Amino acid sequence: MSRSTVGASGGNFESPAGSTVAATTSISDTTDATTVSPTASLERGRRRQHHPHREPGAAGRRARCC
Repeated sequence: MSRSTVGASGGNFESPAGSTVAATTSISDTTDATTVSPTASLERGRRRQHHPHREPGAAGRRARCC
């Protein structure tokens, strides 16, 4: 990463001198393992009801579920 200062204004600066000379730094990091444990809560609301469908002409016969 590199960055250079080209100017400053405002504030209580003590005459900062702008420079085009790059200030260079390096950043190194290691890879750390991250563990995620998702949690959830059950929401109780209206219960869904299942209605079996009957075939046409199936009067008296057992309902066939889809």
